[in-house]
Amino acid sequence: MNKNKILLAVLALALGFGAYKLTQPSQSAPKAGDPTISVQLAEVQLRSLPVVFETSGFVTPVSSVEVRAQLTSTIREVLVHEGDTVAAGAPLFRLDGRAETATLEKLKAQMARDTALLEDARRTLLRNVELKQRGFVSQGVVDASSSNVDALSATVAADRAAIAEAQVAVEHGYITAPQAGRVGLINVRVGSLVQPGSATALTTLTRLDPIDIAFTLPETYLAQLRRAQARGPVVVSVKDAEGRLDGQLNFIDSTVDSVAGGVRIKARFDNAKLRLWPGAQVTVGLTLDAIKDAPTAPLAAIQVSPNGQFVYAIDDQERAKALPVRIRYQDAEFAVLDGVPAGTRVVVMGGQNLRPGVRVRDSGKPAAPKAGAKQ
Repeated sequence: MNKNKILLAVLALALGFGAYKLTQPSQSAPKAGDPTISVQLAEVQLRSLPVVFETSGFVTPVSSVEVRAQLTSTIREVLVHEGDTVAAGAPLFRLDGRAETATLEKLKAQMARDTALLEDARRTLLRNVELKQRGFVSQGVVDASSSNVDALSATVAADRAAIAEAQVAVEHGYITAPQAGRVGLINVRVGSLVQPGSATALTTLTRLDPIDIAFTLPETYLAQLRRAQARGPVVVSVKDAEGRLDGQLNFIDSTVDSVAGGVRIKARFDNAKLRLWPGAQVTVGLTLDAIKDAPTAPLAAIQVSPNGQFVYAIDDQERAKALPVRIRYQDAEFAVLDGVPAGTRVVVMGGQNLRPGVRVRDSGKPAAPKAGAKQ
């Protein structure tokens, strides 16, 4: 009986020890039959990343002008088409200016008559002065002649001013571009009646190059922005289907908008290819600072677990090891990490199939030949 009890006790101890060993990770060298998972690796590198604040903004023209008539008339000719790009001073519309031209000619004729009368009055004055010296006329006659010359001189001056005014009216018969820009919708046709003060403009001229983007910066970033300005021009970027487009900050409002909780800002962009269009909503990147020589890894390397963020680092034995990390800053491609040194190889693709301790092979490199294989 005692022997049986002793035998059962030894057997129980042996089973318990075996179960304990099965639950512990193996510390022995990898076996030839261990599975190898194909992954893609990248090296944690020291990089300098710009600190960019992203927000939504709207494309706004530097200037947009409504074209209006300066006199009451009818449209005789439309000289441009919608969408045309015109230079400053280019003719846009021709009005019916026959009445204004006739008025101008009438005023010129009147001035010619008054100028002739003035010349005659001056000759009369000279004769009267000579006659006065000989004693044939009184001083009153000379004074009357002099007053007549003064009155006619004033009349001719008034004629000259009236002609200048009429000339302006005639010139208003040709409506020209007040600035260079793109012609918008044309709201009149030949024969349309136009007049000053009309609620509807004839058309608009919008300057598209350069062009501005307006957005709001939260007031908590204002101090950072001022420091960035002190270092030099502040870069503002947008992205479209053709890639990235860079501009420069050119306006900060003098007050904080208490409703929006931020400061209105504008940045100016070269727009020769018309990649930015007025009214369009875009995502704006405002560069506020730069993190220099920091360990960075591709965003694809970041894994998430219930305990937080981590990366799979690969050791000298080509096995995966989970390293907890903290993201100090990230952009669209890279993350600045605390917790992993530069030079560490990390998994950027295939990490979903990994577990700590699993052997990996970088799919970006050729596989090593197996032992005994022919070279």
